[in-house]
Parts: sequence; C-alpha cells; structure tokens
Amino acid sequence: MRHGRPRLPFTALRLLFAGLTLGCLWLWTLHAGAQEGRLDLNTATLAQLDALPGIGPSKAQAILTHRAERGPFKTPRDLLQVEGIGASTLARLCPMLQASGDTTCPAPSQGNAEEVVEVIDADEDPRVNINIADTATLQALPGIGEKRAAMIIERRQSVGPFKRPEELREIKGIGEKTLEKLLPFVRTTARVNQVTREELLATQAVTPAQADAILAYRKRVGRLLDVEQLKETPGLPAACYMRLAVFLEPGPLWPP
Repeated sequence: MRHGRPRLPFTALRLLFAGLTLGCLWLWTLHAGAQEGRLDLNTATLAQLDALPGIGPSKAQAILTHRAERGPFKTPRDLLQVEGIGASTLARLCPMLQASGDTTCPAPSQGNAEEVVEVIDADEDPRVNINIADTATLQALPGIGEKRAAMIIERRQSVGPFKRPEELREIKGIGEKTLEKLLPFVRTTARVNQVTREELLATQAVTPAQADAILAYRKRVGRLLDVEQLKETPGLPAACYMRLAVFLEPGPLWPP
C-alpha cells in the first residue's frame, strides 16, 4: 500500500482546469470591455470629441485636424501635441481614451520640477471666453438663451471684443442679477502661455501674420514668464502689443 499525498480524481482535475480557463476568459473579457468603453482617438467623430470634459468644438476640430495632417495617434499622451490641450486636461481624459487599443498615458513624475511646473502652467481656465464662443456655447451659460447669444455675437462683430466680462451688462436683457450669475463662468482674457490663434485674432489687435509670429516666438522661447515678454516678438509693433495686452494675463504661477 502506497503512502503519500492523495491524488485528485481525474474528474476533479478536469473541473479545476475548466475553472481556471473560465477565470482567464472572464478576466480577458473584463479587459476587453474596459478597452471598448474608451473612446478611440483615431476613430472618434467631432461630436464624440466635443462631448469630452474640457473639449469644446474648437479643440475637437483641432484633434481631427491634427489626426488628418499628422496621422493616427499612437497613445492618448499624443494629445499634448494638439494646441490648447494641456497636461491637466489630458490627466482628466486619460481614463476615457485609447489610441487604437493603446491606453498608455503616464503621469508626469512628481520628482521632476520642470514637469510639475509645466502641469501647473498648463492648467486650463474652464471659463468661457465670450470673445470666441459660438452660439451653442453661449446658450449653455446661465441666463443666456438663443436670443441673447445672438446679441453677444452681434455686439462682438459691430462694436468689437469685450474687454471685461462686466461689459455683458450692455446686452439687452442682461441685468445685474444675470450678470452676477454669469461672472464665475465667463472671461475675456487668456493666459499668455495658452492663448490660441483664434483668441489672438478675436482681440482684433493683431493680423493673422502677427498672431502666427506670436505663437512661433512662444514656441521658440518655451514658456513666457509674463505678458511683457511679447514685446520681443519679431514684427509686433508697440501699438499692437498695447491693444493685445488688455486681453492677456500671466499664467497661474505669475498672478497679475
């Protein structure tokens, strides 16, 4: 008679193997489901991108333009190459995105001072810039319907850009109470390190060529420490700078 550890019956071994197989299949299904639940940057439509938090119509179009001109995204982190999308926005979007199955989206190292500064400086202002907002965006603001949104756009076209949010009081139907509700959600300025070409042109202070020169200078310098640095932009007259400075502000590390 042999002694030692008892052997499992053949039927039990088959059941154990079947259980392990089903377990692996279940885990794989969960993983696949998680992938399927993410929006693929390489197949997403304009409407799908627009629905993402922090992405409006202009940024959604910028993503599509980037994809058309430079090819498919390799990882969600490639969104940082799209103008107007910073590290903090990417961090919020990462759990929702993939790029043809790739979900790689490493967070900046907290030990790297330059990366930490970049994240802080790239933190986007969630308020609506009423000088470039379209009708749909304006209508989403509290107290602004279709009629008032149209009046805001008409005012921009006839009088010029709003220099201060308080100038919304000039729009018929916007009283003190409505303005009070609006102020936390609107802006007329942009941070100097985040301002887009569209926002530069909306100020009516620079020509398209001068706007391109400003963005090229910012790209060459890296990160501007203050608005005054824009005076060094090649081809930007002093008069243009003075008109433009009204619509720009420093980044969050350098408050006015």
